[in-house]
Amino acid sequence: MPQNLVTTGPFTVTEHVYQQKTVLKKRSGYNWAPASRKHNGEAYLDAVEISVIPEAGVRTGALRAGRVDAILDVNNTDEAPLTREGYRIVPQLIPGRDIAFDFKTDLFPTNDRAVREAVKLAWNRDALSKTVLTPSYKVSSSVLSERVPGYVDFSGTLKQDQRRAEQILEDAGWRRGADGIRVDRDGRRLELALIGINNLVNNKPAYELIQQDLRKIGVDLKLNVLPIPDYQAAITQPQRWNIQVANQSRADVAVLEQVYSPQFGNMAKLAQGDPVYQQAIDTLGAVSKTIDPQRRAAAAQAAQRFLLEDQVLTVPVYNPAQVTAANPKVHNVGYEAQSRNVFYDTWIEPR
Repeated sequence: MPQNLVTTGPFTVTEHVYQQKTVLKKRSGYNWAPASRKHNGEAYLDAVEISVIPEAGVRTGALRAGRVDAILDVNNTDEAPLTREGYRIVPQLIPGRDIAFDFKTDLFPTNDRAVREAVKLAWNRDALSKTVLTPSYKVSSSVLSERVPGYVDFSGTLKQDQRRAEQILEDAGWRRGADGIRVDRDGRRLELALIGINNLVNNKPAYELIQQDLRKIGVDLKLNVLPIPDYQAAITQPQRWNIQVANQSRADVAVLEQVYSPQFGNMAKLAQGDPVYQQAIDTLGAVSKTIDPQRRAAAAQAAQRFLLEDQVLTVPVYNPAQVTAANPKVHNVGYEAQSRNVFYDTWIEPR
């Protein structure tokens, strides 16, 4: 565990208990706030105590009972009731790489581009928006959040077409089995193992909706949506998972190179002998090789097209958001550029 933390912001860390709480204390004499903040000088709050409450329903109950002044990661079903009750709902989309199905090309059957393309086409984005998400979130229209400079709208590519998805699978030799799940010419089932994190309230319901739509075209999606410690342990078994689901918070298109280039994260597990290997390095790395705005924009568009259309290495699902619900007496709960909470301008009316 970290000890003797050194900080430079408006608060100092006075206590940190892993997975339990963190206590911040106002820094005396602080007077170097960035221009983006609403004031300068010391923070308004004397201290901030951040408690870890894993269950969304328990967090909402704590807010209503007055045990906490604000909660993060509000349950979708609680947003509207809390608003009616007078609580402040403060959302902000997270910039970076959206929550996405990242395919492993070194494993059967996601080594088949036809399978990846069919998954992209099979599920209903409108249903996701209407039945799972709230207005605080957005269905993905690219692998990047629209808050990232260089984002390009690929919603024309990311739309449901189950008939085409089925035809792609048929053409690739995937036939319906007795139970409705497709099999290849060797009788192997079209079964995909997914590993994801349950850290965001939308994750599991979103994946379950996609799971239902994939079954309609003969794809059996096996969901493993785990708490963060279990997820981190599970991803050390790389030959087990066809699809890994996560997002990456970074307000720069270079996040795509960081995550997908074989020189860095190589999320798709492209093999060095694969012709796509060098193409991925060149296409994803082009963004970082120029500061010219027009060339960078063109490189960003090419990188997104490479991932979403050319090779279908990922299928983005939704743009996650930080959603805070606060007591009406709490003012100026805000976020920094990457949507982490900032309490510097926050103040509370006298009780």
